Amino acid sequence: MDKVLDVSYIVGANDRFRCFDLHVPPQAAEDSPMIVFVHGGAWRSEDKSDYQDLARQLAAASSYPVLVPNYRLTPNAPTADNQFRHPGHAEDVLRFLDFITSGTWNGIPGKFSPAGRGMYLLGHSAGAHILSSIFLDSSAVFPSLTPSDAVLRAARGLAMSEGIYDVDLLLARFPAYREWFIASVFGDRESYPDASTTRLSLRKPEAEKSDLRWLIIHSTGDTLVDQPQSDAMYVHLRALYGDAADAHVARNVDQLDVEHNDVLKAPQFVEIIPHRSRTHPAAMAPIYSSSSAYPSPAAFFEPSPTSTSATVSHVFSAVYAGAAQIDEANPSPVPSIVHQISDSAPGPDPGLHQFIIWMAILGACALLYAAYILGKDYVISKWRSMNTIEDDEEEKRLPAGAAFSPPMIAIPPRSATLHRSDPWSARYQPRPFYISQADMLRSGRGFFG
Repeated sequence: MDKVLDVSYIVGANDRFRCFDLHVPPQAAEDSPMIVFVHGGAWRSEDKSDYQDLARQLAAASSYPVLVPNYRLTPNAPTADNQFRHPGHAEDVLRFLDFITSGTWNGIPGKFSPAGRGMYLLGHSAGAHILSSIFLDSSAVFPSLTPSDAVLRAARGLAMSEGIYDVDLLLARFPAYREWFIASVFGDRESYPDASTTRLSLRKPEAEKSDLRWLIIHSTGDTLVDQPQSDAMYVHLRALYGDAADAHVARNVDQLDVEHNDVLKAPQFVEIIPHRSRTHPAAMAPIYSSSSAYPSPAAFFEPSPTSTSATVSHVFSAVYAGAAQIDEANPSPVPSIVHQISDSAPGPDPGLHQFIIWMAILGACALLYAAYILGKDYVISKWRSMNTIEDDEEEKRLPAGAAFSPPMIAIPPRSATLHRSDPWSARYQPRPFYISQADMLRSGRGFFG
């Protein structure tokens, strides 16, 4: 795998906080999309070098080049002369995205060219907030975060894990975070509605053409940022997309069970974002998360429509412990949470999938009911025929001229408790009545009564 470190995205500058690492797998196609990973760290810690292992795993598993940028951080002990606040972190990331999509950077000769590539963006913790600040419409409060048309055209999907989206909700659940990092990153004030991305709308191009896919990921073991953050963002995005939400917004909140900082080290994280063959129809079927009432989006990792390389149709080589691949000539689906689908061959409608499932369930219930009715009639007829045979044999044993009388069984009345307050029950004196055993069996009371 080719690896190029510390590529500056500020022309002519040599700033380790404004550079990125590039990982290119040998099987990457020339026009395959890029994966961009934006790290977290509460806006004031961590570095791209901490994620080289993750970048290699993503590159090997997806066959896509992976880029990991740095951005400037808020000092741990800011002063009046040394502070760096939001939206500065997101501005750096947006400048990086402009650098790799605008055509000003030609890539690494013989190894990688960004020209014509789409991109998928992954953000963890504060990185999720940075990405949602850029790709949702924050122009009214932070005009500097308005992405270029080139960035919006290149973006195909965003996967955000353990994200911070609603700052006020975070402080309501973790008040100590204000002093720990919120005040130094966003300023020390009463509330932060302008910094909460759950209040932002879709940007106009996205609202019109609706191309992006969003995947919200959260671990049940995360105690630093709890699930209400992801729930709030998931509900907000679904409301923004309305009727199209099923095709664009999904979540996975039941596959990871590790702590906040261990999520990216868990093998399951790479498995959550695989892609499938675009040539096999069965691989395009919608996948349902047990924690969500909604299906996953029709696609997340989506190959370039013009790509014909066989490497694009490889599944993650590390799914569940195995190096699993699919052959173009004889593809077969592999389990995943979010799967790939070609623009030229869209997958089935999730609504149709649900309709087929419900029809199958109703059909099975109808068959069971029919079997019950037929079985009941059959058993009754058998009992009646057996009793008729017994009656005939009994009649044959009687002396000539004697009348046949089947044994009588007294049927006790139902409760005959008298109540002084009930004049009707005081007058009613229930008496037993008699029915022959043969009639009981013929009527069915002896078996189903």
